[in-house]
Amino acid sequence: MDISLIAYDLDGTALDSQKNLPERNRTALEAAGQSGRLLVPATGRLRKAIPPVLMRLPGTRYAITENGAGLWDEAEQTYRLQEGFGAETAERFLRYAESRDWPCDVYQAGHGYMEEKTYAAMPALLRSPALEAMMLPYRDPVPDLRRAVLECGAPIQKVQFYFSGPRERDAVFAAVQRDFPDCEVTRSSPVNIELSPQGVNKGTALRKLCAMLGLDPAGAAAFGDDLNDLEMIRSAGIGIAMGNADPEVRKAAKAVTLSNDDAGLGVALDCLLRGRFR
Repeated sequence: MDISLIAYDLDGTALDSQKNLPERNRTALEAAGQSGRLLVPATGRLRKAIPPVLMRLPGTRYAITENGAGLWDEAEQTYRLQEGFGAETAERFLRYAESRDWPCDVYQAGHGYMEEKTYAAMPALLRSPALEAMMLPYRDPVPDLRRAVLECGAPIQKVQFYFSGPRERDAVFAAVQRDFPDCEVTRSSPVNIELSPQGVNKGTALRKLCAMLGLDPAGAAAFGDDLNDLEMIRSAGIGIAMGNADPEVRKAAKAVTLSNDDAGLGVALDCLLRGRFR
């Protein structure tokens, strides 16, 4: 089956470790869009945190955001889909993080809410200018996170816990999965754990987008690297893992390309457009 839609993760996939878009990736995506294929950024980020260059590429109208909780329509400037937790469920997460002294934030109604004291402490925790530039401009620091969530009143797309690095994060990841069996518990960077409603992930969003457009998911290709990409890799007809991908993602993929720092997305897209992946 010919590929009609290409869904691709951003961090660790389309973007290099400095959060830049390699030129080879840009030209390959542009060629894919010009060939009539739909390009769909698929990210854990908020819509406003997607680099504008990606949303301007030919063939780009939709974006999967917030790990599949949002399906954004750029032409209509609205969400076609937006799913989330209620305030009571979010309160469980906030109490959980508070009892462990974990920094956290909340994605709600297109905003990333974070307490002011947490926001001020993030540079010292992250110790990465690239991560700071990806995150902090898209957070709204608030005096009281609980109050901000309640006053907003909208469903909550995602809650994140933050850590100083993968070792600290990995030490508690299984425990968070165990403590929240009714949620999607995943990760998308070396420093976070993400919680979304059960059944809400990039894979279900990809299938819903295909159904909305009358497309067969077997005619979709998906690129990713971390656990929040796993269901998307499994849902697409052709799932391609990055060379830097988590072993579980690599195992689920049909092929593995080069790393994000070696423009692996562009390399694999060139092969895909030449018909090498079937």
